[in-house]
Amino acid sequence: MPQLRIVGYTGGHGEEDGRFFISKIYLVKDQRGKGLCSETIRFYEALCRDRGLHAMYLTVNKHNDLGIRAYKGKGFEVIDAVETNIGEGFVMDDYIMEKKLR
Repeated sequence: MPQLRIVGYTGGHGEEDGRFFISKIYLVKDQRGKGLCSETIRFYEALCRDRGLHAMYLTVNKHNDLGIRAYKGKGFEVIDAVETNIGEGFVMDDYIMEKKLR
């Protein structure tokens, strides 16, 4: 029997504006580049279509060049930027990226 292990996690939710917010997609380093993010995005696309949602969006750190490139390659576009104070002097400096569903 093959040994199973957790290689990442993801989460998201539908919103009242008809979009789906992908709150997180995290993969351990040795599993990146194997298509798991693409598979996750396809899963969310199908979920959105089943629920009648018209777009998906997420936030990504402005300095996460690899993530930004990956999301652009999956059809996401930068639509805005946001700085979020998360307390104790820490600020999240992110792009908001969206993918419209047809």
